[in-house]
Amino acid sequence: MPNFPEGEKAFYAFSSTWARLLLKEKRLDKNEKFICQISAGEIDNPVKDIRKNPMMYSSFADILQENEKAQRSGFRTNYAFLAGIWIPMGDLTLLGDHPSFGFQLGARDNSNQLDLTFQFRFSNSANYYTIKRNNAYYDVNNYFGGYIGLDYTHYLVNKLNFDLGVLGGIGYDGFDITSSNNYDDMKPLSIGSFQCQRGF
Repeated sequence: MPNFPEGEKAFYAFSSTWARLLLKEKRLDKNEKFICQISAGEIDNPVKDIRKNPMMYSSFADILQENEKAQRSGFRTNYAFLAGIWIPMGDLTLLGDHPSFGFQLGARDNSNQLDLTFQFRFSNSANYYTIKRNNAYYDVNNYFGGYIGLDYTHYLVNKLNFDLGVLGGIGYDGFDITSSNNYDDMKPLSIGSFQCQRGF
């Protein structure tokens, strides 16, 4: 039994025993039987059972849905771990594709969401590229990239299992041309630009 205070342990032991005795009765309806099975420890995840059989436990399903709606309408935080592939377009195809990893931190209420995104990319570029520094040209293939951005989403539709909104954001995307700081002639050692984005 979990680490409840002694008084609560006695209460839960009594409730569990009583529930097992009640389950032997044939006069219980499906809702009463469901509650007794939970108290007796026969059902480990009642929420999962309610979602799986909403017609059987319609009263509990309604209560659960109202509770989820209340939680979704309040202020809450969110986070995500990101993994994918950065596939450049246009002139940047010279750099080739790179694995990308990162994370996202944010907060939202029913209609608005604000997220801060960090992404990191690595591995050498697919081809050598030429940079100009201090009137000299250098052919390099080093690549260590990253992105930091701030995104805002306004939700036009907010349902229990579906959200639809418009997104806008700004960020900085760039990469290092060398992994060492010992190249004074090649400074600045990073190439990057600010970006704006929008979408659904």
